[in-house]
Amino acid sequence: MNLGRKGTHKELAVTLSDKPRRRTRWLFRFGMLAAAGIVLLACLGGSMAYGMVKGILDDAPKITTRDIIPTEEMSFIYDADGNLMDTLIQAGSNRTNVKDYDTIPKNLIDAFVAVEDARFWEHNGIDMKGIVRALVLGVTSGFKNQQGASTITQQLIKNNVFTDWTSEESLGDKLERKIQEQYLAVQLEKNTDKKDILLNYLNTINLGNSTLGIAQASKRYYGKSYTDLSLSESAVIASITNSPTTFNPITHPEANHERTLKVLDDMEKQGYISAEEKAEARADLDSSLYQRIADYNETYTETKDDVTSYFTDAVITQVIEDLQTDRGFTADDARNMVYSGGLRIYTTMEPKVQKIIDSEVNNKKHYPNELTKYSCTFTITVTYKNGETETFTDTGLKLWKRETDPDFKLIADSKKDLKKLIKQFALSIIDEDEGEEWELTRIDYTLQPQVSFVVMDQATGYVLGMTGGRGPKTANRALNRATDSTRQPGSLFKVLAGFTPAIDSCGDTLATTYYDGPYTLGRKTFSNYWGNHYYGYSSIRDSIVYSMNIISVKCLNETVTPGLAFEYLKSYGFTTLVESRTDSNGQTYTDIGASISLGGLTDGVTNLETTAAYATIANQGIYTEPVLYTRITDSDGNVIIDNKPETHEVMKKTTAYLLTSAMEEVMDGNKIITGLSRKLYGTGKAADVPGMSIAGKTGTTSSDRDVWFAGYSPYYTAVIWSGYDDSQEIARSSSTNYHKEVWQAIMTRLHKGLEDPGFTQPKGIVEKTICRKSGKLAIPGVCNRDPRGDMTYTEYFRKGTEPDEVCDRHVAVTLCATSGKRATSNCKQTYTRVFMTLDASADSASDDTNYALSRLGTCELSHYVPPTTEAVETSEGGGESGKAEESKAAETTKAPDPKPDEEHAGTPGGD
Repeated sequence: MNLGRKGTHKELAVTLSDKPRRRTRWLFRFGMLAAAGIVLLACLGGSMAYGMVKGILDDAPKITTRDIIPTEEMSFIYDADGNLMDTLIQAGSNRTNVKDYDTIPKNLIDAFVAVEDARFWEHNGIDMKGIVRALVLGVTSGFKNQQGASTITQQLIKNNVFTDWTSEESLGDKLERKIQEQYLAVQLEKNTDKKDILLNYLNTINLGNSTLGIAQASKRYYGKSYTDLSLSESAVIASITNSPTTFNPITHPEANHERTLKVLDDMEKQGYISAEEKAEARADLDSSLYQRIADYNETYTETKDDVTSYFTDAVITQVIEDLQTDRGFTADDARNMVYSGGLRIYTTMEPKVQKIIDSEVNNKKHYPNELTKYSCTFTITVTYKNGETETFTDTGLKLWKRETDPDFKLIADSKKDLKKLIKQFALSIIDEDEGEEWELTRIDYTLQPQVSFVVMDQATGYVLGMTGGRGPKTANRALNRATDSTRQPGSLFKVLAGFTPAIDSCGDTLATTYYDGPYTLGRKTFSNYWGNHYYGYSSIRDSIVYSMNIISVKCLNETVTPGLAFEYLKSYGFTTLVESRTDSNGQTYTDIGASISLGGLTDGVTNLETTAAYATIANQGIYTEPVLYTRITDSDGNVIIDNKPETHEVMKKTTAYLLTSAMEEVMDGNKIITGLSRKLYGTGKAADVPGMSIAGKTGTTSSDRDVWFAGYSPYYTAVIWSGYDDSQEIARSSSTNYHKEVWQAIMTRLHKGLEDPGFTQPKGIVEKTICRKSGKLAIPGVCNRDPRGDMTYTEYFRKGTEPDEVCDRHVAVTLCATSGKRATSNCKQTYTRVFMTLDASADSASDDTNYALSRLGTCELSHYVPPTTEAVETSEGGGESGKAEESKAAETTKAPDPKPDEEHAGTPGGD
């Protein structure tokens, strides 16, 4: 090519130009810069990744071996004999922790390791081979097949440390937890024995059917201890872990069978079992193992009773309260502790006692047919024509009926009648013509009248048995009428509110008398339970035996005062009394008043506290707080609460004995005062226990809405309450002694074979023969000659309180045989008769006023008889015969050495 001179120079210029060299240098420089940038970005990314990971690790919780121990564990309640009564479980606590690794069968351990973490005994908490294997499998399958790479250690940390992992919302949350989980796994294995890790893992895992851990799973599926599991049984349980729902051996036996075969294969490959052992286990799988599981499940389902007893309900309530007051738990924490803290609660319930209570309280023969009724709670669902639905309950029915009947009670003679009422209510809501419908979706019946019963050992305060209701118990911690219901105690309070302080600190004795007559305080007039008939002067003993209202009210109001009565009742352990309360309408309520002696209270009292009060008298005046459980331990046996009851003296021993003496006569049932215009009898005869010393007191409220009997022997104190839940009146046409018959039946069985030691008389008790009408020393020939009968008897006193004065209410008066009035010196034939002297308290008519001395006039006859011959002759002729008749008349009609108009005071007799 001939370029010519100019072309040659031009070509050389281009060839020798530095532009290409500049481009090359620029490219080199760019490459270097890019490389530097990449290195820089890598460094920055690495630094950022390091910082991020370091931050994640720094935020990881600090854990020790204690943190991997599962804390949620079922609690157990035991009776006084150490038998398991109830198991308390809530979601996530159906677990019993195995404490000793060496008790776990080797096959069970090997089965879990083989299928869940084959290199468990080799890795340091993270299985790198497993991670790589899982990653490769995921990539090669397009992530259609995924395999877990978490070790047993990681799973344990996930379940016991990262307990909220199931609520992770993002990949970032999951990645952060995974990094921390792996880090903690390595740290944990540095300081923790592998066996401890595996032990806690086997206690933690979910094994289906709400069971957690191998101990509970073994009981649930096989009905036996984990220590007795065979190879095949162990493999079945180990197979569940991967997916507790999918591989549930009860609901999905086929899937479980396939998974169990893999477990056995893995165990053989890893050298844990031989081919022969595998074949034997498989033969069991293929023949009868799943049938055994199914058979046990059927039995388990039929016998399992999730409804706890009334006693257990009361224990749970008490333990929750005590964990708050004694250990400082919050209410929520205390409840969680009870249901998932693995507690062992040892109660005072004696199985024999409880069985007798349940048997007799539910024995229909004790209850009159005409009293038996039913109440109910229910739910109905109404579907309107527009498709909307609405739910109504028994509350709505009551409101509906009370529009026309303010006193309506949802109670009927039969279940059928209740359903008729419900139908009427439902039809009042819907329009059938428009196609609206209703459905009874739930109904629970309650047998009426209801009952509560409590038995205590007064010496220890231990509650030995209890029921809070009659009939089937259908729910846990439902209404417990023994501990939750406050009812009016009626005459039970006569002994507690009035006569205890009267005798203990106010100077009264069992012989102290008050006048039984109409009595009005403010705008309230009190009467006796039998109506408007009055007996005049009556003693405290009489008031207890015959349950006399007037004497009780007068004693409290005139001697004790309501304020002191209230203080004694608080000392007796009652916590539901109202000192002062003002409602939203400005109405003020208080139990400090005269009506407290008759049990007229704002709210009422519970059976349990009433039992404890009467147990105080039985325990010689020492109150012991009712004890439902003796101690609480954790699952390791460490004592959490050692339940030592509070005790204090309510009254003197002598006071308790005197009250007991009077209440023993309540049980007699035989009249002890003769000649009354209307006979009175001891009110507790129907509850008396043959062959055993029993002291007791009846209690009946207005209109018979509540009936009680409280009594005790030298061994036990027991109280029964009965009534309708809605406070309906108990029909007077029926026997109101049925509750006493229940009490007698229970106590008779409890005392079978026991000797009667009687009630212990303390030192300081003396006896005196006294007059029932005055409470003072009886006058021989006077007090025992009351026109109505002998008014003398022997009474007990605390030494120093016995009377030293003679009766001032009885006088013997010489009367004219002709006029029947006070004799004068003119009266030739006389006789003596005993009359009553009445003081200012006798301000109304009673039995005593019929024999009042003030009603007696003086004889006004001259008694002059003119002498006649026939009379003289008769007298002379009669001789000795006349003297004999005179002697006989004097012998039968006149008091010793009678004198006209003399009120014979006589002399006090001996003790």
